[in-house]
Amino acid sequence: MKYKKQHYIPQSYLESWCDPNIPDGYDEYVWMFSADGESVKRKNPKNIFYESDMYTIVDENGNRILDIEHGLSGLEGKFALIRDNKLASQQKLSLEERYYILIFVAAMNNRTAASKEHLSSEWGKVVELGNMLKQSYENGTPEQRKALESIGSLNKDGHSFSLDEVEKFQQEPMQTIMIPRINAEFNHYKKMQLSILNTDDEVGFITSDDPCVWFDPEAYKRPPFYRSVGLGYRSVEVTLPISPNQAILISHTPLPMYLNVDMGIVDSINRKTRFHADKYYVVNKNYKNDFWFKVLEPPK
Repeated sequence: MKYKKQHYIPQSYLESWCDPNIPDGYDEYVWMFSADGESVKRKNPKNIFYESDMYTIVDENGNRILDIEHGLSGLEGKFALIRDNKLASQQKLSLEERYYILIFVAAMNNRTAASKEHLSSEWGKVVELGNMLKQSYENGTPEQRKALESIGSLNKDGHSFSLDEVEKFQQEPMQTIMIPRINAEFNHYKKMQLSILNTDDEVGFITSDDPCVWFDPEAYKRPPFYRSVGLGYRSVEVTLPISPNQAILISHTPLPMYLNVDMGIVDSINRKTRFHADKYYVVNKNYKNDFWFKVLEPPK
């Protein structure tokens, strides 16, 4: 069946991490480490980080609709051209190219298996609450039903979802709410600063099966209720490695478009990438750095 194998980490993205010293006669491969660093395998990018029909919509007649898969594939191709033809040589970007980069970052943050699992879990809690309320209403007295009806919508704009819709979000988050989430995130990124971090280190930046990382170094200073990381905070940083030699940084801090960074910055980003990995992280060599696993205490 065509397009059944759908990569949540694009093959064209992963190919940047293929070992540069592959022996003659071998297919290309990356070094895929378990998140804890205890095991490592050589894997061809086409054989990892995919699920069957992850983005496929099946209509009421059983037809497979591949609009999301084709759309993501088109975005991957556009980004790969910009990365290879513009970013790698540190050229100036057009506004259109900048937007393609930003929406690629947003997609990489929302299309992964980890994101799918998280969304399904969160909407599952809403489904559970909805079923509890439904059962309470069906089994309630007339007075209890009247009390439940008087609650009305808690949404200020008056929009609400039926329980069937919420169950659809929980069962098929990639087909139902991924694209709106990507668009919303992209609109936030447009208001932020884009920089490309560069290194000439042989190992350089690593990546993972969930490589887009939101990090706020100031979060620990806020009261507990406000410590979640959000794009509205001025100190937030979004990173996405795009090759061993470059990583995207989106922040509210004005920085040069291209910025050479030392190994302290590279190792710090790699540490965040490794901690954020779902099950695996990827390196272009059979190499592991103990710093990537180090738990740092916040300053006092």
